[in-house]
Amino acid sequence: NVDKDILKSIRNVFLKNNNFNKFKKNENIFIDRSDSIFNHNKLINNLEIIEYLKGKGFLIVKLSELSFNDQIELFNKAKIIIGSHGAGLTNILFCEPYTQIIEIGNPSFDCYVFKNISNIQNLNYSFIKARSAISEFGDMKIDIKDLKI
Repeated sequence: NVDKDILKSIRNVFLKNNNFNKFKKNENIFIDRSDSIFNHNKLINNLEIIEYLKGKGFLIVKLSELSFNDQIELFNKAKIIIGSHGAGLTNILFCEPYTQIIEIGNPSFDCYVFKNISNIQNLNYSFIKARSAISEFGDMKIDIKDLKI
């Protein structure tokens, strides 16, 4: 469950008086989880996806390399955000309405928190159910055509 009043309060606290100037408006973003110490919700074909999305003008980010304020700004200015299910996607609560959110999820796990946040924030949410693909690099895989960008 996601409480809309709590989301509103968090947005008010962190978006108020924030001087954004690092990222450009309407940025297309892919959240790269390759630096996670855990293999879950990581794409084994991450490099292939990154190369494809770079060619489409996407900014590739590792949220662990950004300050919290930079993460807020990045998500607030984004036009499209693509990322695997994980804590970093919680930042979608800072997105402006109609931002396109594409969550990539593990085929054996159902969690609707980001869909619920998207509904409350009036975001354009979609979900790609990945295929299981256990390897030393991660636990799921998607085809580029699944991105529909």
